[in-house]
Amino acid sequence: MLSLITPCFNEGPSIQAFLSQLEAVLKELKFPCYVVVVDDGSSDDTLEQLKAFHFQSDHIELKVLKLPYNMGHQAAIQQGMLYAQKLPADRFVIMDCDGEDDPKMISEMLTQGDEDIVHITRAKRSEGISFQLSYWIYRLIFWLVTKRNMNFGHYCLINRRMLEALLHRSFIHFPAALLKLDARRAFLKADRPPRLDGKSKMGYSGLVAHAFRSLVEFADELLKLFLRLFILIMLFFFTYIGYILYHKFFSGQAILGWASTLSIGLLNMALISLGFFVMGLLLLNMQAKRGQSLQSECFEEVLSSKI
Repeated sequence: MLSLITPCFNEGPSIQAFLSQLEAVLKELKFPCYVVVVDDGSSDDTLEQLKAFHFQSDHIELKVLKLPYNMGHQAAIQQGMLYAQKLPADRFVIMDCDGEDDPKMISEMLTQGDEDIVHITRAKRSEGISFQLSYWIYRLIFWLVTKRNMNFGHYCLINRRMLEALLHRSFIHFPAALLKLDARRAFLKADRPPRLDGKSKMGYSGLVAHAFRSLVEFADELLKLFLRLFILIMLFFFTYIGYILYHKFFSGQAILGWASTLSIGLLNMALISLGFFVMGLLLLNMQAKRGQSLQSECFEEVLSSKI
């Protein structure tokens, strides 16, 4: 059995078109399919459009969950996964409902054997040059910090073991959380279709925040980086202090005038690195507590058509 999880926010004009596209693919499958749509506190008529929609295929069941307020894209995915965990499904597809994730790839994902995760990577991007350059810089920074390549988004298929692992750990950035899992993976390339209702709702600042969250998922790697930097600077600082003391008391040579400035600068850099390390530990603790709170169910099931 297959369960599909998709969050939506203010997708009233296009949600029925998306579900119709989805049905065109799922109706070819010969086993029960659950479509779990999570309404992330929409302020338009998204919920009414969902309640008015009905799959024509008998083996596809629509589940509509309503969140009490706009919790955000990642939290909506997690709430959908909490619900899907109770369904009798062994494979789960996570995708967006704006049309940019092509439903036609679902059939191909299901043919990838016993892989734990099947990622959909984008064959080409339709964004402007500035966005593509920013995205390349982000991927470079991500690789420098994590030594891993982030070349995929939310669209994927996972098995039940991966679903339970994600819910156990919690997450604030779904693709980065997937990347941390020890799993057998397959990668499929697909072009990105245009959005069903036009322009993306996420602005440039939202995309930047989304990129930062991926690094937060690897906060332990960032902490190691700052700790190594602190140790390296302190080693250089004490070596340099020893060099200054040697010249002052043993060699009789004059000490350069900028020696004290460099020493203070190195000490400040070390303290800053240590400060980032300590703040990172505190933020990790806060993230763990937030993850525990997100593991509780916040949704209300407002529609469940029966297979």
